[in-house]
Amino acid sequence: MNLKEALKNHTLDQFIKEHEIADPHPDGESRFSKLVDLMAGSLEAVSEALDEALSEDCDETQTRRGSSKDV
Repeated sequence: MNLKEALKNHTLDQFIKEHEIADPHPDGESRFSKLVDLMAGSLEAVSEALDEALSEDCDETQTRRGSSKDV
């Protein structure tokens, strides 16, 4: 069963059980849950992931002069 079939048939729990891999990392279970939420299109998970990625990637980003909408 693939993710598309699981979503269509409302069998996401079964999909998770079939594809879950024991992860020795302490955050393995929460990472897997977050990944499934993102793949399934959970708006909350996508929003959190975007916020996290933006805050990590843009800390040292500088805007070029004259490229801001306010200019």
